[in-house]
This record gives sequence, C-alpha cells and structure tokens, in this order.
Amino acid sequence: MEKNQSVKNILIAGPKAICDAVKDILSFKKSYQLIIAQDGVEAEKNIYENDIHLLITSMNLQNINGFALINKMKSKDHRIPYILLTALDITEIIGLAFEYNVGYVISKSYKKKDFLDIISKLLNQVKFFQLENYFRNDPLEIQNLMVHNFSDILTASSKISDYLIQNKLDDRWIQSVQLIFDEMLVNAYYHGHGFTFEKTIGIPVDLPEGMSVKIQYTIDLDKFGFTISDFNGKLTTARILKSLNECISNHENMTKALEEGLDPSPYLSDSGRGFQIALEGADEFYVNIIPDKLSQVVVLFNLDESDTIQTHSKALRLLEFKNNLEQMIK
Repeated sequence: MEKNQSVKNILIAGPKAICDAVKDILSFKKSYQLIIAQDGVEAEKNIYENDIHLLITSMNLQNINGFALINKMKSKDHRIPYILLTALDITEIIGLAFEYNVGYVISKSYKKKDFLDIISKLLNQVKFFQLENYFRNDPLEIQNLMVHNFSDILTASSKISDYLIQNKLDDRWIQSVQLIFDEMLVNAYYHGHGFTFEKTIGIPVDLPEGMSVKIQYTIDLDKFGFTISDFNGKLTTARILKSLNECISNHENMTKALEEGLDPSPYLSDSGRGFQIALEGADEFYVNIIPDKLSQVVVLFNLDESDTIQTHSKALRLLEFKNNLEQMIK
C-alpha cells in the first residue's frame, strides 16, 4: 500500500456487520484509508504488511479474539492506538483485558459523534489532558484547586459539594459525584505518592515539599466533569487492570460466599475499589498517563435526562503516552 503522510490507515477487523457499521461512519473522511479484515488471518496479515495508524477490532473474530489481535499488533509496534468493540459490560471481560493488557474498550452501541471524536483524538494523539477537551458546549469557567496536604482534601471535597448545590444538581447526582470524587482524590493523593500503607491504616499525611495534586472541574448545560492529576505518573494500564480484575473477582467471590453461608472476609479488599466505582457510577471515565510524569483521571456525568443510552460499565479508556508532556497536554 502506498504511504501518504496525510492519509491515516485504519484497520477495521470483525464480522461483516461490525465492519460495515464502522465503515459507514468513517467512509466520508477522505483522510482515512479503511482496510477491512473479517477474520484473524486477514487482520494479522494487514498488521504486518501495512503501515497501520489505528486498529478498530471486534472482540470476536474468526481464528482469533480481538484482545489477542491487539496483543500481536503491540508486539510489532506498541505505539499504534486501538479500539476494541464489545457488547458486554466491562465487568464481564475484565479478565481478558487484564490477561492481554488491553485498556481501550468501548461499547458497540456508541454515539456517532463520540466515536468520530475518539478516532480523531487517537490518530492525532492530542486533546486528552485538558478538561475543556471533553465538553462540546461552552462550559462555565473551569475551577482549579491544588492539594498539598491532608486538610486540602477535606476542603476540595467540600468545594465540590458546594459547587454542585449552587448549580442546582439533584441530590442523586451530588451523592454519586461526591463518592467518586472523594475516592479518586484520596487514591491520587496517597497511592500516587507512595503512601499506600498509610492509606490502608488511615493515617493522615502531608505531601512532601514540591508535590501536589491538581483538580479541575466545571459544568455546562448537559454535563459535569472533573479531572484529578498527580505529577508522578506511577499508574500504568497493567496496574489498573490488575486492580480492577482483583476487585471484581473479590466481589463475585464474596457474593458467592455469602450465598453459600461461608466466611466472606478473605475477599474484603480496597484494591481497585475507586476505579470500579468510577467505572460503574460515571457516564465516562478516562485515565491518561505519561509514565513518570503525569497520571490524570477524567470523570464525566451526563446531566441530559433525554439521553437514554446507558454508558455505565460500558467503556474502559486507559491510555499511556510515550510522547513528551509539553506535546500531550495541549
């Protein structure tokens, strides 16, 4: 295939119905060269013979599953972005995601505009780290907070609550947002700075000089969102998937033990709880990582009551970038 730097080669792999649906959405983009593969052998052949810029694969292909296909592609070039499409909840496929270290999975029931936006971002590797990049409408002024010590955590939690009340959100939204925000902030503060033991036993700590956690939050007509960033970048896709897999597995085992009248205490653990709460409670949940430089969670809540598409537990969006920080945060 002739290479053209202005054209992006997108490999679409899956059953005919999936390939046709994705092709219909993308075919109008003249800058996209679409390559179709309806079985694993054909998909692998294209990965090794063509200069692929993005892989979009169904979970199930003839001769191979989508997770294994992504794994093969990463062995050729780990920098190539990918999207895995599935009809299942993330809780049902987290074991495979962990096994193959696959962190970008979305529902087949995607919205066309959102799907196009995801593809553009992945191909261009920009507009992931700023909160305004996740709002289509003009949001209110973005609020910024910096957390340096334990008392700042309590202050930030209170400010988020006041902000939601001032913007007249229902109590159910406030409770959900507050729970996820508090979990994400505490995790970034403690785990992100090497204080996991202190968190486990509940000891308040202050961050060392020069370390901090940054918070941004805002709202528009139909969405509320926040980001929490720590500047150590110690999270990895593998670490998050391991924590989520353990958390979901422990929950299943605990439920089974209770049903059978057995002791559930061996399965009690905080590992992965924050990620699971965000995955199940928020409409959109992202983790963007520049190793050893920045870990940022992006959490969004859809306030539009007319939007009936269920997105909870339907997407896993974990991305690691090898580019420099200055390039990525624009």
